[in-house]
Amino acid sequence: MSVEHIQNSVKDVIAYLQENPKDALSNDAPITAVMENGLRCRATCDATRIALHAAQLGVTLDTLEVTADSVSDDRGLLGLDDSVPAGPLSLRTRVTIGAAGVTEEVLREIVDYAVTHSPVADGCRRATPSKVEIKIA
Repeated sequence: MSVEHIQNSVKDVIAYLQENPKDALSNDAPITAVMENGLRCRATCDATRIALHAAQLGVTLDTLEVTADSVSDDRGLLGLDDSVPAGPLSLRTRVTIGAAGVTEEVLREIVDYAVTHSPVADGCRRATPSKVEIKIA
């Protein structure tokens, strides 16, 4: 799919949602983790928001890799101390991005804008209501 096609599609969606805000609620793409062997798991997610914003600006990316990692206190994970959170204490996202003929300033703006408007990043920054659904296999 060409950058121009994506750019035009995004413009059409923006125009539609500005006229029909009630239709803006949607389900986000899931991130799936699959146990492969013992404690080894494989997780999949994408960097769609960065690529989408680049296309909106007419930028064709040559390189895009997004890696997220975190720091946790294992006492929370193992239930050793109820005052220690089980989840991450901090989160870091590393982005490798490149596009021929595009300045570093523009590439940084693409990432900054995308992170500001990313559903995943937003969900990590603020308290988000959540629930667990269990399906017994």
